Amino acid sequence: MPIREKSIIIIGLTLCLLLFSIFFTADKILVNGYYQLEKSDTERNVKRAVKAVENEIDSLDNFVKDWAQWDESYDFIESRSQEYIDANLVDLTFISQRINFIMYTDLAGRIIYARAFDWDRREEIQLTEEMAAKLAAVKPIANRTPVLGINKGVLNLPEGQLLIAAGAISNSKGTASARGVLLVGRYVTYVEKEIISERVQLPLDFASWDGSELTPDFISAQSYLSYRDEVYVNPVDENYMAGYTVLSDVYGQPALMLRVLVHRDISHQGQQILNYFVVMLLIAGLVFGVAMLVLLERNVLSRLAKLSGIVEKIAKSKDLSIRLPVAGRDELTELATNINNMLGSLDEANTRLRYVGQHDTLTGLYNRSFFEEYMAKTRDTSESMQVIVADVDGLKLINDTLGHTSGDELLRQAAEVLKQVCPQDAIIARFGGDEFAVLLKNQPLEAGEELCRAIKEAVAQANHKNPGLTLSMSIGYSAGTLQSNDAGELLKEADNYMYRDKLFHNRSTRSAIVQTLKKALEVRDFITDGHADRLQDLVRLLGVEIGLSANKLSELQLFAQFHDIGKVGIPDGILFKPGRLNDEEMVIMHSHSEIGYRIARAAPDLVFIADWVLKHHEWWNGGGYPLGLKAEEIPLECRILALADAYDAMTNQRPYRAPMTKDEAMAEIRKNAGIQFDPELTQVFIAILAKLP
Repeated sequence: MPIREKSIIIIGLTLCLLLFSIFFTADKILVNGYYQLEKSDTERNVKRAVKAVENEIDSLDNFVKDWAQWDESYDFIESRSQEYIDANLVDLTFISQRINFIMYTDLAGRIIYARAFDWDRREEIQLTEEMAAKLAAVKPIANRTPVLGINKGVLNLPEGQLLIAAGAISNSKGTASARGVLLVGRYVTYVEKEIISERVQLPLDFASWDGSELTPDFISAQSYLSYRDEVYVNPVDENYMAGYTVLSDVYGQPALMLRVLVHRDISHQGQQILNYFVVMLLIAGLVFGVAMLVLLERNVLSRLAKLSGIVEKIAKSKDLSIRLPVAGRDELTELATNINNMLGSLDEANTRLRYVGQHDTLTGLYNRSFFEEYMAKTRDTSESMQVIVADVDGLKLINDTLGHTSGDELLRQAAEVLKQVCPQDAIIARFGGDEFAVLLKNQPLEAGEELCRAIKEAVAQANHKNPGLTLSMSIGYSAGTLQSNDAGELLKEADNYMYRDKLFHNRSTRSAIVQTLKKALEVRDFITDGHADRLQDLVRLLGVEIGLSANKLSELQLFAQFHDIGKVGIPDGILFKPGRLNDEEMVIMHSHSEIGYRIARAAPDLVFIADWVLKHHEWWNGGGYPLGLKAEEIPLECRILALADAYDAMTNQRPYRAPMTKDEAMAEIRKNAGIQFDPELTQVFIAILAKLP
């Protein structure tokens, strides 16, 4: 049998089986499921309606609680004051609370006051003695006790169903013995039904349990609810589902039946969805069958063969630039597109790998591997070569103090300088951490020297335009051909010249870096606002007072200016935090002494104060940091600075506190003499401060 005929038979049988299964499922499962959903929804709505009725009874109960526990009501039981009646038991009270009856009785059940009023029609209702007696005779109400048992619910009267609430009458504080009972009631009228129906947004109705004119559906519900304490649900017609429940009276006996009608939206919507689904499935099945036949006969097999041939060609040639033809919008098209995307991704990945393998990710220049490979390829040529090696000075110091972000920025700046001045055909590479190499081909001999001078001029211009970070580069070059020289020898020669250049201006470079760090310190508000000037004045006054030489005084003033240089390496979030530092932040803050020590050691102009920078936070009692020195183990210069720095810090604004007065600061210094400060120097310093304005 041909494949086409087999396909028709298989697709036809599959569609028939699928449609039969759906109809069977819909009939046995979905329809019943919709019915159960409707039943559950109806039960929930019946409970909502019961809750609404209970809320109406609770509103009466709240009114009774409010009026029964009231001094005026308490007095009224004995005084029977007409003034109380005129002031409180007026039409407006019945209308606003939707009350039909109000009755006051004493504890013996004798009626003190009773009134009936139709709040909807705004007219008096005749309250017969017989009706009043029936109300007063209700057992849960007639059995008067200071605390009532059943005091609210439903009551069936010949005149109609009544929602009632009652409460013992006491004083406002509730401390006095009950004098009587307050009873209020509301008829379940048409208006009351409409109000409750409006609140639950559903049509509902009530019928007396003992009514003689019950409709058939109420009779069926009564029969069911007589033996079960639950909700009875029954379809009224194809549009409505009815839910029934019973409301007991104050004696616990069935009094009212409540019916709630719920529109059968779930069934209608479910049946509609099912019909649409079956129709769409039938159409889709027919289209699917025809499409499958066309695809199998004309397109699928031939296109698969074509795709397979092209993939085999790519595998043999290893040419990732070949692409499969993309036509149509089906699975084979998607397959071809995905294969093309895969080939494109592989091609891009190869390109990226080649780029990453040849370039430095930070600067974008070629890397050492590419540089050496390029030189190896030109080994057998007679072309002249000039190699220039440039090294960024002081990079480690910048990384250790300002962080690797600043160091990376310095490297990028150096790369930009090289790209700016080197010829377009030059091979520029980042050779190592702080080292760059440039390869020039077929250039005059003097071109290397001229390029070195151009690089240095460009560095100077860059520093002028960007005074934040000082760039300094040591440069060396060599020239020759790779036929007569090994590539390593050319690089080594250029490297040697570079190191000679580095030794020549290393001292000035490090001094320039320290000046850069000082500027960074000024930007961060540690030498501005007179802080350094005040410190230098204070330490000089104290130094003069204890007889230090002029040279020592100069060194002491320089120390005062640079003692906190290490704070350039502390994050701003810690340095300027307004509150107290936590333990982890305090450890980072304490490290600024060691950072400052390394900076001072690297700067020829500051090397003689490096030890003081390290130890300027040591305490007289050994409680300081980082070495825990004490007493005269601490250099004299550090003990002098500790007093001056503490006084200036206390008397000037800081991020974490307001300034102290001069007297407060002097008192704090006296308090810490022998703990943080040298006690003898403290006395001298206090005497100096006392003389200052």
